[in-house]
Amino acid sequence: MNIASRFALKQYVEDQLDRITWDISGYQSGDVQAIPDVSRALRTTEGISEHNNLIFLRNSLTSEDVAYIDGEPIRMPWLSLLTVTDTSTLPLSIRPSADKAVFALVGTKSQMGNAYAELQNRKHFELKIENHHSLDPYGSEVDEEHEETEEELSRSVSVFEMELERTIRIERKDLNRWFLEQTSSPSLIPEIGAILVIPYNENIIRRFDALARGIVTVHDDGDMHEEAGNYFPDIIHLLKIDTEDQVSGWDIQGSLTNLETLENFLNERTFTIGPRVFIDNSTKVLLERMNDTAQKVGLISLLIALPLIWVGWILMANLTGMLLLNERRKFGLMRLRGVSGKIMGRALQMSIGSGALLGGVIGALVGTLLPIFFYEGGMLPLETILIVQQPYILLTFIIIGVIVALAVSRKLVKYASRISPLEASGRVVDSESKQANVKFGFLGFVSLVLGSYKILGWIFSYSIASGSESRWLVSFDQILDFAGFPLFVYGLVTFLVSRKVIMNHILQVIVSIIGGSLRHLTLKHISTKPQRVAGFLLIVAMMTTIGLYPTVMTAVFDNKIERGTRIQVGSDVQLTLNASDIVSNELLASGGIGEQYQAIQQKIPSLIEAMKSADGVNNATWT
Repeated sequence: MNIASRFALKQYVEDQLDRITWDISGYQSGDVQAIPDVSRALRTTEGISEHNNLIFLRNSLTSEDVAYIDGEPIRMPWLSLLTVTDTSTLPLSIRPSADKAVFALVGTKSQMGNAYAELQNRKHFELKIENHHSLDPYGSEVDEEHEETEEELSRSVSVFEMELERTIRIERKDLNRWFLEQTSSPSLIPEIGAILVIPYNENIIRRFDALARGIVTVHDDGDMHEEAGNYFPDIIHLLKIDTEDQVSGWDIQGSLTNLETLENFLNERTFTIGPRVFIDNSTKVLLERMNDTAQKVGLISLLIALPLIWVGWILMANLTGMLLLNERRKFGLMRLRGVSGKIMGRALQMSIGSGALLGGVIGALVGTLLPIFFYEGGMLPLETILIVQQPYILLTFIIIGVIVALAVSRKLVKYASRISPLEASGRVVDSESKQANVKFGFLGFVSLVLGSYKILGWIFSYSIASGSESRWLVSFDQILDFAGFPLFVYGLVTFLVSRKVIMNHILQVIVSIIGGSLRHLTLKHISTKPQRVAGFLLIVAMMTTIGLYPTVMTAVFDNKIERGTRIQVGSDVQLTLNASDIVSNELLASGGIGEQYQAIQQKIPSLIEAMKSADGVNNATWT
């Protein structure tokens, strides 16, 4: 059971790792000038197999910043630059070809007007600074003799230009979906504006960054400045871990340790460069969650195994008792030949203890190695096997098995060693009736009550722990999820077989239906040895419990899987509202980020209250 659970956990981890595009996202703060150095430090770190830069520079254009397409100026509140080292990771709709850019409009049709249609088949993009006092954006001085050129340049400074491949319109949610796939988190995408998607070009990145920061170029006499807008740069280093070397689904704790060491090493290598790099390790977060689950697998296996051990205890006690009673004449014959009762008892206990120990060891080895060979198609290294199946857990179960076997056999060995030859030769004896008699005591009563509560709770979807803040009550109810069914069967069957009159009436009805011509003989045999019938019924009930227990547990946890899915989803219905659905387009186009956020925040409470008042809505919230 433990191996199967760990293998299922391993499969889940590997499946989730396959869904993660990049294991680590390194968010760089600071100047774009440091991007090559940071990239080199991250890319050459041992344990990193792939690296990709994702640069997303968002800038609100000032009155001096003008974008030209085929020589015609276009005004927009936001112009962003998007580029990645490996352009094949970009969505196909905005993926640029070599040396050409894709101009993506962001916003609804009502916000953009006819801009999308008018910009079709345009081929050239240029970003300029107009009415600026600088002479040359590239740092070269202008000769004093060229006064006309100087005057012309003072009116218009070209930052950069590119050939356009196409112009498209893209939804913010589609682009954010791509960001989620790449970085495991969405990005701030302006409500209205345009995104210039280009092949990776460090020169253009630096020029756009200088424009957004208000720095055009550097001359001998100092920096040349222009008016800076709202600038939000995202410099993200995407890293792929060498999972074959660093991560193992069988050893989650060891994999987590490897990732923590790798993360610390990345921080050390980037710290000396200058800009701070914030590491977001998606794979580490996944393994931390799975490590907590892996630690609970052993506890869950124990909770499932304990009821089975208890049922097996009762089954062995009754089955062994019936076998010994059937062989009591042989024990009497041995006593008649002079064999000491102590020697017989000691030999029986040693045989039972040795058999339990040998069976436990063989069961532990077979139960460990055979499933691993079946699941993996071969053997794992010994170190991994000892991690998957901890030796102390195996030793604990072996000791429990030996103790159970000795405890079950003690009473029966005592009876077998003390039986007299005369008593053993009889067909029906009083000692057998006393020995095999089943009593419905306090344990049976408590088992029946607790088992009945849990069975009825499953049927009517009721739990005493629902709505309770008591941890021990919640834990107790969860334990009953595992033990409820065997407790119910044991309590019910013990009650029935301990009431001989009730049991005989029930058996008479059953035998009269299925007994046929042998029903009279069967009823006579039942009345002669009712204790054996009671023991046999208890044995059958316990065997049925062992057979049905996995099926019942599967049905019980189906509901828990549904609840877990709901927790992962977060809510039954999710509504995505654009900012333009909440506030006016004029505010989005003219106001700053702070004004837009404040206006949206003022509108949200009334929207939430309206949703809560709708029929069928239990609760509503927003993020």
